[in-house]
Amino acid sequence: MLPCWVSLLKVFPQACYNRMKGAFKIHVGLDHDGLIPAFVTVTHGKVGDQTGAKMLSFPKGSVVVFDRGYMDYSWHKELTDKGISWVTRIRTKAKYRVLERNDVEKKTGVTSDQIIEYTSDRSRKNSLHPVRPGQNH
Repeated sequence: MLPCWVSLLKVFPQACYNRMKGAFKIHVGLDHDGLIPAFVTVTHGKVGDQTGAKMLSFPKGSVVVFDRGYMDYSWHKELTDKGISWVTRIRTKAKYRVLERNDVEKKTGVTSDQIIEYTSDRSRKNSLHPVRPGQNH
């Protein structure tokens, strides 16, 4: 009996990941109201998740949630400029200054609510807007 990846490659030769396996990635945008897929992008297995996310066209008013591995300041600015909100965890070593502090109820698990401005050279070069990072530790 052949491994399942061999069958996949016979039907979808473009899925070739390496000599031992084949792969596709599916990047899905959910409609929050109905929790059903609103749009999907399919990529080869070697395409990075961040590249796949950038292929999606989010409608104005969307909220995009991604992990801190997606630290691409120019993409963050592009989303913000299009009226798209985004949520991520801030990197531990991120350089920033606090512009505004908001009150929080600690019993909810939220430890802080701040508006910050990234201060690294790379963030300044990309003219990133002030952001409100999640810091739930």
